[in-house]
Amino acid sequence: MGLDPEVIPSTSKDGYKAKKLKGDRSIYFLLIFILLSFVIIVKILIKTILIGLGIGYIFHLAFDKGKTSS
Repeated sequence: MGLDPEVIPSTSKDGYKAKKLKGDRSIYFLLIFILLSFVIIVKILIKTILIGLGIGYIFHLAFDKGKTSS
């Protein structure tokens, strides 16, 4: 047994001021994209900074002229 939905004629003013429900999720997708981009950029920056500090420390130890190896 099927149910017949109630139909409002196009000439009727019923529902004119009703809030339109829209499945617009593009704002949520944009926020998720921005958040993921931010996290990826921060991860890349942290890795780059740590690698630079490590290489700097290695070069500091390798070329330190104040110490002797004997």
